[in-house]
Amino acid sequence: MDNMLKKLWVAVLASIALVGCGTAGQISDDSQDKAVVSQILDSRSYTVDIDWMSPLRGPGKAVTGGYSVSVHEDMLDSYLPYIGDARSIPYGGGKGLVFKEKVQKYEDSGWKKGKRIIGITVTNDEDTYEYTLTFFENGNADVSVLCRNRDSISYRGALKLERQE
Repeated sequence: MDNMLKKLWVAVLASIALVGCGTAGQISDDSQDKAVVSQILDSRSYTVDIDWMSPLRGPGKAVTGGYSVSVHEDMLDSYLPYIGDARSIPYGGGKGLVFKEKVQKYEDSGWKKGKRIIGITVTNDEDTYEYTLTFFENGNADVSVLCRNRDSISYRGALKLERQE
């Protein structure tokens, strides 16, 4: 029985060592990912493809249909579905979060604790929007939109890794 316990501990320790080696091998891949993500974000020409939305009220849900947020130098192109309460908007719902506008404010926090946060403010004839894009080293992204006349909403997706034109 004592011998069996020793064998079990050796197996557990060997498993831990193998997992540790696998993780160590991934560190260089993560730093490569971070370098690629950094290069794309530094260009200020990038797209986040959206696959999940989380409205303020109600459950989150998967989305399909090519939804995205794109930044091209000083322009924000928002093509996002919207679910939520709206106040003081045009009859029929207006544009929602589907518009292309000039960026008024662009703030980049740089990399901190494995993520990079970019804040973007835009205004159109319907509302003022504050987009907070949180990028992770592997290219995943969270997008949060705060509006004056609509409930806030969040999205999840990934940075498109091809170079934008």
